[in-house]
Amino acid sequence: MYDGELDQEWVELILEALEVGISVDEIKDFFESKNRNIQLT
Repeated sequence: MYDGELDQEWVELILEALEVGISVDEIKDFFESKNRNIQLT
């Protein structure tokens, strides 16, 4: 459930991914694929 607040640990992980060259689109694709996998099980 989303309560309107961002989890600081996730924010830091995403910022770190951006720093090492992972694009926003790649991050979105990753989360979308994980979400699809969860919905299938």
